[in-house]
Amino acid sequence: MVRDNGAEREYVEQLERRIQHLERSQASRSRPRLLFAIPLATVVVLASLASSTPYSALESRLFALESVIRVGPDGAVQTPGPFQVLDPQGRVLFSVGRPAAGALTVTRRSGLGGPAVAVADDGGADRVVLMAGPGKHGRIETYDGAGHLSAVLNEAGLNVHDPAGKLVAGVTRGLDGLGRVVVFHKQNQTAAELTQDELGNGRVASYSAAGKIRSALFGGLGVEVFDDAEKSVVSILNRGSRGVVGVRNGSASKLIAELTVDSMGGGLLHMKASNGLTTIGLFGSRRLIALGNTAGKSVAEMAVDDAGGGVFQVWGDGKVPLAVLAKSKEQSGGIIQVSNGNAVTSTFTISSAGNGRWQLNDASGDALVEAGVTTDKRGTVRTGPMLECAPQKSVMGFTRVPDCLRGHITP
Repeated sequence: MVRDNGAEREYVEQLERRIQHLERSQASRSRPRLLFAIPLATVVVLASLASSTPYSALESRLFALESVIRVGPDGAVQTPGPFQVLDPQGRVLFSVGRPAAGALTVTRRSGLGGPAVAVADDGGADRVVLMAGPGKHGRIETYDGAGHLSAVLNEAGLNVHDPAGKLVAGVTRGLDGLGRVVVFHKQNQTAAELTQDELGNGRVASYSAAGKIRSALFGGLGVEVFDDAEKSVVSILNRGSRGVVGVRNGSASKLIAELTVDSMGGGLLHMKASNGLTTIGLFGSRRLIALGNTAGKSVAEMAVDDAGGGVFQVWGDGKVPLAVLAKSKEQSGGIIQVSNGNAVTSTFTISSAGNGRWQLNDASGDALVEAGVTTDKRGTVRTGPMLECAPQKSVMGFTRVPDCLRGHITP
C-alpha cells in the first residue's frame, strides 16, 4: 500500500495539535492535573507500546486523553465519572457519582430536584447533605449519631427536629415576611415566638398547648396576659413615661384595676367597675384611700391630714365633706363634724380642759348652740346668737335672762 506522505504528515500534525491542546487544558488546572496525571500516564504508556504504525502512538495517546479528560463547549475541562480521591492511607476522601463511607460525595439524587453534596460517617450514613430541594430551593440537612434528621436549613429558614422527626424550634421567615424565632409544642403548635410587628417593634409571645396566645411582650406597648378566649386580662404598660399595671376581665373593654404613678411621683391604685369608673382609689403621695359611687365620684375617704392625724370623710356634692371623723387641730382629742355640704352645721369634740364639747351651727356655719362641761364639772348649754351665761342689762335698764343653761352643785 502506497502512502501519501504529505497527507500523512498533515494527519499526524492534526493529532499532535489535538493532543497538545488537551495536555495544555489539563496542565492549566492544577487540581485536575494532579487527579488524573497518574492514570493518564499509565494509559498513554500502554497505548504507546501497543502501537505499530508511525502515527498509531499518537492516535492511542489522543484516545487515552479523550477517555479521561476532554474540553467542553465552553472551554471547561471535563472528566467522566465516577471517580474518587484517596488520602495517603488509601481511604476515600472525595467521591463523585458514587457514595463512599467517610467521604464527601457529589452525586445526583432522584426525587430531590438536583445534585447533592453529602458527608458520610465511616459507617456510610449521611451526616450532612447539601442539595437542591423541592421547588428548586437550596436545602441543607444534618443528622444525629443515630441517623435521625436534626436540623434543616431551607429557603424559609432553619428548623430543628427531635429524634422522632418532630419540629421543635425554628428561625424562619413568617407569613408576613418578617423574621421569626419559634419553639413548637407537639403537632407543630407554636409554644413561644420572637418576632416583630408591622411598626418594627419586637414581640415575644407564648401560647397554650391548644395554640391560644397566653402572654406577650410588645416592644411598643408592654406586657399582656390573655385568657382562654385570647382576651387581655393583665397588662404592664408604659403610659407617658409612667408604668401602669392593669387588670381586666375578658369582656371588659377598659381596665378594672390599675396600678400606676401619680403626678407627684407616688403610687396610685385604682379599683374600677366594669364600665371603667373608679370605685376605690389609693393615692400614695396624698396618703389617701377614696371610695367612689356608680358615677365614679369620690363619696368616702380615709386620709392623713397635714398635721399627721387620721381623717375619715364622707362627701356629697358640696365643697366640704358631709361628715368628718378626725383628730382635733386645737386639742389632742378627736372631732366629729357634720355639714350641709357648704358649711359645718354640727361639731362634737373636746374642750381645752379635755371635756366633751358639742356645737350646733346654722346653715351658714355660725354657732347657735354650744354644750359642754365646765372646769368645775357643771354642764353648760349656751344659745346664740349672744352665747352669754351672765345676765345682761338692756338699754332701757331691764336685766335680760342669760342665754345659758348651767347645772348647779348640790350643797
